[in-house]
Amino acid sequence: MSILTDGMAYPFGIHEPVAVVGPSPPTSGPGPSLRSRRVLLLLVATAIMCMVDLALTLTYVTSVGMVEVNPVARAVMALGSPAAVALWKIALTAFSVGVLFRFRATRTAEIGAWAGALVMLCLSLHWARYVASLTDYSSETAGLLLGEHDHRFVVMTPE
Repeated sequence: MSILTDGMAYPFGIHEPVAVVGPSPPTSGPGPSLRSRRVLLLLVATAIMCMVDLALTLTYVTSVGMVEVNPVARAVMALGSPAAVALWKIALTAFSVGVLFRFRATRTAEIGAWAGALVMLCLSLHWARYVASLTDYSSETAGLLLGEHDHRFVVMTPE
């Protein structure tokens, strides 16, 4: 039996195609279902970390205040409404997760999901250090330590 370049086997020199029975050739990577599951897991983790970030942000910004380095978030906080901050964060998270979920079977979506998860993991570690550093201080001392004279320092009154 000879196999020609079109992948079909032609036994005994007959040029009628015959199906080749056997395992499929290996693919170049994991199937879309494995990628989809990985992306879904990363997106769930990212969404959870985003909501924890929101809860911590609202807790600190409505009590002792905090330095917000993200200029867009700082602009939303300047509105003075914790509800606006929550709506903005939830909408942004839902949009980002939704886009990546829609294209979850693609390599680009997986890269995006990994990037988002890593960014939120770094932010979560930053929050852990931040919370640990403030547990021993009163709100007045914390404000001084955080730099309430810094233009990035934000305090909001709870609604």
